[in-house]
Amino acid sequence: MSFEDRRKSGGVGYRGVEREGATGGLTCESRIDVRRAFEALGARDRELLWLAYVVGLSHREIATVARVGESSVRVLLYRARSRFSKVLDGRGIGSEDLA
Repeated sequence: MSFEDRRKSGGVGYRGVEREGATGGLTCESRIDVRRAFEALGARDRELLWLAYVVGLSHREIATVARVGESSVRVLLYRARSRFSKVLDGRGIGSEDLA
């Protein structure tokens, strides 16, 4: 399914996450912590992570939406994941809290 199809079906946005069960069984408190950590990231990092992991776009689709090269998406996502991990660690949220 393309990004445009997901957008039209309402599968893009916070409501889409709740409906699709993408919260992974996290407690309400953990979801709030993760959301706050996510919001602490820069706009570009949030966009890339959202498109990749919530919307589920391919690197090619992300490149089109973000207007960057496909190879750049891989590097940018790596850096965004790294920064997100550091923010989570700084807030005392470890991977075991998200499992």
